[in-house]
Amino acid sequence: MSRKGDADNSSIYSLADDKLKPDYKNFVVCPYDKHHVVLACRLATHLVKCSANHPGNRMVRCPFNSTHVLQASFLSTHVLTCPNLKDLMHFTNKETFRSPDQMAGRVEYIYCQENWNDEPETKVYDPQEHCSKNILLRSLVGGTPSQRKEFRETERKKFKELMECNEL
Repeated sequence: MSRKGDADNSSIYSLADDKLKPDYKNFVVCPYDKHHVVLACRLATHLVKCSANHPGNRMVRCPFNSTHVLQASFLSTHVLTCPNLKDLMHFTNKETFRSPDQMAGRVEYIYCQENWNDEPETKVYDPQEHCSKNILLRSLVGGTPSQRKEFRETERKKFKELMECNEL
């Protein structure tokens, strides 16, 4: 016996289940331990840790891609068929490799008449001097209680003098 709306609910649940399922295309199996399934973007980090846990294995890394880890007996075959070999060949072949000048294009230099060395000398900013001449709330950090008390008294006197100068 079916109730009204059962078909609608089943489609909602199937959509929710699809969103919760992990995308297995992004996962790879660790070459050191077949029970380790890792995200492809985290494989390099995992291989460093996992290789430390399996020091007895005779595994070597591909010279073209550090995430290619295989047994030493298969290295020579892998080097010939490695998909990352074409990247190295691209950069070593002078006919296909473009120089940095060719990649960037021609850069025209713009002549500028401004010279910062000809500017007049300016006074260097001194924060202590600025604070002493303006009404700013400051606190002494790291002093003894007597030093903090003395600092607060001098700040009060400074405020009083600055307030009197501003009133005139």
